[in-house]
Amino acid sequence: MKRIIDTNVLLTANGAADHKEFDCMEACIDFLETIKEQGIVILDDGYFIMGEYRQDVNDSGQPGLGDKFLKWLLINEWKDRCEHVSITAIEIDAKKTFVEFPYGKHIEFDEFNESDRMFVAVALTHPEHPPIVNATDSDWAEIEQILCDEYQVQVIQLCPKSTEEPAIKQSRGRKPRPIFDESSPIIEQKPRKRRPTLE
Repeated sequence: MKRIIDTNVLLTANGAADHKEFDCMEACIDFLETIKEQGIVILDDGYFIMGEYRQDVNDSGQPGLGDKFLKWLLINEWKDRCEHVSITAIEIDAKKTFVEFPYGKHIEFDEFNESDRMFVAVALTHPEHPPIVNATDSDWAEIEQILCDEYQVQVIQLCPKSTEEPAIKQSRGRKPRPIFDESSPIIEQKPRKRRPTLE
């Protein structure tokens, strides 16, 4: 079982997300425990996903269960419990995106949350297109059908009540923007060094 995990899953397991429904928190905790037992976490080798995890969650493993999962992930990242793919960050229209993200294909992608584009880029780059797991971010509802139909990427909603949208934005009459060209600046990133495992 290979999964790409939105940061909000860890935050919700900690009880720190905006949506504080107990059932949602419990679903996130159960999912993270299942991943620890039998799953593989898909990350990028540029530290985009792990960097956000460490920014928003406590890597000491305390006090929440999302923190505990992050510590487990750091210990096991360079073992057989994680896989890494390469993605390239760029800027288009002064917005951060990725070469691998389908910017310009649909207006829903162009307006998609910048901070979540890395998860889509990783899913499309990985040869198996593993599912993306979301807990509370409603923006996934705007692109999940397109991801499934056109890119064979599933979005797993752990808390569907928290992510319901009254309507998906209409793109009628809007022309897609170009994905990127040679003038699109590549965001510099330092090569990531392999971190020592924690004991």
